[in-house]
Amino acid sequence: MKYILSALLLMFAVSQTQAQYVDEISKKLHDPKELRKDIDFARRKLEKEHINIYKFISKKALDHKFDSLKKAITSPMISLKFNARLMTVLSTIGDGHLSSTFEYSKFSPSDMDYLQRPKKQSGLKTLDYILVNNRLYVKQNNGDDTSIKTGDEILSIENKPVAAIIDTIMRTLASDGYNTTFKKVMINNNDFSQYYGFIWGAKDTMPIELKSNNLIRKVKLMPQEKSNVELRINNTKPVTYKFLRPDSSIAFLKVRTFMLDTSFKGFDDIFKTFKKSNSKILVLDLRGNTGGRIGWASSLFSYLTTKPAYFFNRPDELIKNYLIPGLNKLRDQQIKWYKQSSYYNQVLGQPDGFGGELYVLTDGGTFSASSLLTANLKKHRAVTIVGEETGGSRNIWTAGEMKSEILPESKMTLTYGILPFTFGDITDNTGHGIMPDVPITYTIEDYLAKKDLEMEWVMKDISNK
Repeated sequence: MKYILSALLLMFAVSQTQAQYVDEISKKLHDPKELRKDIDFARRKLEKEHINIYKFISKKALDHKFDSLKKAITSPMISLKFNARLMTVLSTIGDGHLSSTFEYSKFSPSDMDYLQRPKKQSGLKTLDYILVNNRLYVKQNNGDDTSIKTGDEILSIENKPVAAIIDTIMRTLASDGYNTTFKKVMINNNDFSQYYGFIWGAKDTMPIELKSNNLIRKVKLMPQEKSNVELRINNTKPVTYKFLRPDSSIAFLKVRTFMLDTSFKGFDDIFKTFKKSNSKILVLDLRGNTGGRIGWASSLFSYLTTKPAYFFNRPDELIKNYLIPGLNKLRDQQIKWYKQSSYYNQVLGQPDGFGGELYVLTDGGTFSASSLLTANLKKHRAVTIVGEETGGSRNIWTAGEMKSEILPESKMTLTYGILPFTFGDITDNTGHGIMPDVPITYTIEDYLAKKDLEMEWVMKDISNK
């Protein structure tokens, strides 16, 4: 049973706090001179230890961005606002696993209590939002103003055009290479209001401009005295399957995450059921699967391939001491891990593996281990990928080993990879994810109607055949 605290980042959009760490990162002003030291600290760490720091941006360009940021920090600011500014530089490195954020371990019981039961929320938190084709809509109204309807388009907030707001937020989010689909998913999954508050702060009363039924009007989002945020229990299983026809000829497998623990018994029984049921077609749904344990992704791949294949390439530079130099203990651990790892060796097909027709559904949330699985399927077998460009890279990931450092002044946590995974021909690197064979684009009307356009296309394609 996993607990999801939907209010975890609520401090980005609150006007009052009564919790120690929340106060520290959302109220305490830091001297510009000290914040510039944080910038230099992050810069030194990444230049020394991030092996792909200049894969998608030149050293000259990145140096210019760091220097420009230092010059722009001229007045005291809180940690959260500083962190947003820092991320506009870090995001240009093109590593979706690179982040600078708050330190989870510092959340005290009083912090957690406040986040679950805030005294007051900004008016911006009274709405749930959805970003569709770079336009922002009301997904749900949780406030008292019943004139605001689901599907209303938000044109501006505090007189700032939404297009400019989205552009600014996008530049604070990291993704692999030049990918943008992962950023869109991040905004939709983590609540637009938190990102807005992270950059501009969120006042009690928030003026916005709405478009509803082709009429444009201005309204004020009023603060809520009581919280509509709850500690929710997510009972959704990470891996589920079903049959889409009574004769079991079409199987459907949804893998929501590869962050699977020992309670998950593996994929063997699932694929034995597919084989016993004589399933001819499999729809594998990886939408929203942001990755996890690469071993589980490799395990699933073994049921979908008939030929031996390496799930990723071993970095020979590790053995030659070109990677993570000076970190000999960590380096030796990694060498031992690679030699013993079952998914470093060739992945062999399973006796009960699936060799029939395969469709894979992807979107911007298909990231990390999930995008690596998609890349392997694309290379090693016949597959039809339906949906959206994966959020994760198609052949380079700097996430083989992660490291964290606390920035001395702002106390934010810089997390970055120091060991790469590579796949296929890395000289053929466009900086994008795996592109779908069948691109799918949603409108706001599709979302409101709760359509599943990927599945609609797949079922139609099967019927046509």
